[in-house]
Amino acid sequence: MRKENSIVRERRLWKLSRTAAFAVIAVALLVSLVIFSPAAPKKITLLTGPEGSGYHELGKRYAVYLGDRGLNVEVQVTDGGFDNVRLLAADIGDTVAFAPSNIEHVIDDSVDTSHLVSLGSIAYEPLWLFFRAEAEVRRISDLAGLRVAMGIKGSVVNYVGRSLIELNAIGDQVEILPSEGQEPHTVANALIEGRVDAAFVIGGPAAPVIRDLLGHEGLGMLSFERADAYQAIDPGITKIVMPEGIIDLANNVPSEDLILLSATTNLVTLDTLYPGAVPLLLQAAADVHDQRRIVTGGESFPSAQNVSLAAGEDSSRLLEELQALNRASAAIFVPRASLPGYIDFRQFLHDLRERVSRA
Repeated sequence: MRKENSIVRERRLWKLSRTAAFAVIAVALLVSLVIFSPAAPKKITLLTGPEGSGYHELGKRYAVYLGDRGLNVEVQVTDGGFDNVRLLAADIGDTVAFAPSNIEHVIDDSVDTSHLVSLGSIAYEPLWLFFRAEAEVRRISDLAGLRVAMGIKGSVVNYVGRSLIELNAIGDQVEILPSEGQEPHTVANALIEGRVDAAFVIGGPAAPVIRDLLGHEGLGMLSFERADAYQAIDPGITKIVMPEGIIDLANNVPSEDLILLSATTNLVTLDTLYPGAVPLLLQAAADVHDQRRIVTGGESFPSAQNVSLAAGEDSSRLLEELQALNRASAAIFVPRASLPGYIDFRQFLHDLRERVSRA
């Protein structure tokens, strides 16, 4: 009997010691998650574009969305997508930026982008060519002899506009206005007042400047009939089709299918960004953008297609989940006493499993 009691006691002690060991390991893992993981930021900086640009307007909407969910955002005005990458490459901590796809192949070689990652493509950013009605522009080559505005140097619209002019071999025949001071609203006013003959503008149809130009009777807009050729030549350009009436059905704007060229906006950051912020940023990308489908294909954002730079590991995993889950349940956020309330609980469990499997 004494021997049996001794065996029972030994078994109980073994179970207790094993339970205690597991508890110690679990606590150690939880502590290591907090101590050794990157610190959760209380605020991030979002690099956008010139005042009034599509990037800048989008950044303000992101700030409201993320602020309502516990992450404060400082929206910073910049010269545009190329300028954003140069600023981000300087190792600005806790910073996210809008940038076009394929940017690593066209930005200056002096800019080191090896430590930058894309969280995914988040939207098409259509390029528009508006012109004075009397100019009768039917193709890019018709810009020869005209005064043309194309935004601030360092912006996506400036880069794409100049590329299109060079591809059509009319660079020495077009009077391109100096880029200084060419914010979108300035360009729009110059075109409306007749101080320029044509202007490249970039942004969705909901952008204030685009709305103003679309509503002006004295202006026309180009349908890029050779969009397939431009897309084949430049991998950073995508052909999109805006269906007749999609902007304003009552007034039938546009009056026919409109073929546009588009850059694809990426959400870009440093590879050291706190991983817990990634799910919320992708959720913002899914919810903030204009949900009207302005193209004829079945594209949806955020996406792992048309990304610039290397894709971030955390974003790649979450993009796959976003495609499989309903957006409403794509991220589960739980409050933590020591960290902001936007920690992705599934990511926490994933990291915990990874650490346990290596232990």
